Amino acid sequence: MYTLTQIKQMGFTDSIIKTLNIIPTEIKPNPHNKKNFMKLYSEDYIDTILKSSEFVNLVGKNINRRLGALKSTNTKTEKLL
Repeated sequence: MYTLTQIKQMGFTDSIIKTLNIIPTEIKPNPHNKKNFMKLYSEDYIDTILKSSEFVNLVGKNINRRLGALKSTNTKTEKLL
Protein backbone atom coordinates (compact mmCIF):
# COMPACT_ATOMS: atom_id res chain seq x y z
CA MET A 1 0.00 0.00 0.00
CA TYR A 2 1.21 3.49 -0.88
CA THR A 3 0.53 6.53 1.27
CA LEU A 4 -0.47 9.91 -0.14
CA THR A 5 3.04 11.22 0.49
CA GLN A 6 4.57 8.36 -1.47
CA ILE A 7 2.36 8.85 -4.51
CA LYS A 8 3.09 12.58 -4.50
CA GLN A 9 6.80 11.73 -4.63
CA MET A 10 6.04 9.66 -7.74
CA GLY A 11 4.83 12.76 -9.58
CA PHE A 12 1.19 13.02 -8.58
CA THR A 13 -0.12 16.45 -7.66
CA ASP A 14 -3.39 17.42 -5.99
CA SER A 15 -4.83 18.51 -9.34
CA ILE A 16 -3.78 15.25 -11.04
CA ILE A 17 -5.37 13.26 -8.22
CA LYS A 18 -8.63 15.22 -8.67
CA THR A 19 -8.56 15.02 -12.47
CA LEU A 20 -8.00 11.26 -12.54
CA ASN A 21 -10.47 10.79 -9.66
CA ILE A 22 -8.04 8.68 -7.64
CA ILE A 23 -9.79 7.36 -4.56
CA PRO A 24 -7.92 5.84 -1.59
CA THR A 25 -8.29 2.09 -1.23
CA GLU A 26 -8.21 2.32 2.58
CA ILE A 27 -8.45 5.06 5.17
CA LYS A 28 -6.88 4.31 8.54
CA PRO A 29 -6.22 6.32 11.70
CA ASN A 30 -2.89 8.09 11.57
CA PRO A 31 -0.60 6.88 14.39
CA HIS A 32 1.32 10.18 14.37
CA ASN A 33 -1.61 12.59 14.20
CA LYS A 34 -4.91 11.70 15.85
CA LYS A 35 -6.89 14.40 13.99
CA ASN A 36 -6.08 13.23 10.45
CA PHE A 37 -6.40 9.90 8.72
CA MET A 38 -3.91 8.07 6.49
CA LYS A 39 -5.03 7.60 2.91
CA LEU A 40 -3.69 4.33 1.54
CA TYR A 41 -3.65 3.41 -2.15
CA SER A 42 -3.29 -0.06 -3.63
CA GLU A 43 0.07 -0.63 -5.34
CA ASP A 44 -1.58 -2.31 -8.34
CA TYR A 45 -4.02 0.59 -8.73
CA ILE A 46 -1.27 3.23 -8.64
CA ASP A 47 1.05 1.23 -10.92
CA THR A 48 -1.73 0.98 -13.50
CA ILE A 49 -2.31 4.73 -13.37
CA LEU A 50 1.44 5.43 -13.70
CA LYS A 51 1.47 3.51 -16.99
CA SER A 52 -1.61 5.23 -18.43
CA SER A 53 -1.19 7.76 -21.22
CA GLU A 54 -3.51 10.25 -19.50
CA PHE A 55 -1.21 10.39 -16.45
CA VAL A 56 1.87 10.85 -18.66
CA ASN A 57 0.16 13.75 -20.48
CA LEU A 58 -0.85 15.45 -17.23
CA VAL A 59 2.65 15.13 -15.75
CA GLY A 60 4.13 16.48 -19.00
CA LYS A 61 1.87 19.53 -18.83
CA ASN A 62 2.81 20.03 -15.18
CA ILE A 63 6.53 19.92 -16.02
CA ASN A 64 6.06 22.40 -18.88
CA ARG A 65 4.14 24.75 -16.58
CA ARG A 66 6.88 24.59 -13.93
CA LEU A 67 9.62 25.20 -16.50
CA GLY A 68 7.70 28.19 -17.86
CA ALA A 69 7.31 29.65 -14.37
CA LEU A 70 11.03 29.17 -13.70
CA LYS A 71 11.94 30.83 -17.00
CA SER A 72 9.63 33.74 -16.22
CA THR A 73 11.20 34.17 -12.79
CA ASN A 74 14.70 34.16 -14.26
CA THR A 75 13.72 36.68 -16.94
CA LYS A 76 12.17 39.05 -14.38
CA THR A 77 15.25 38.76 -12.15
CA GLU A 78 17.57 39.55 -15.05
CA LYS A 79 15.50 42.59 -16.07
CA LEU A 80 15.46 43.83 -12.50
CA LEU A 81 19.23 43.64 -12.17
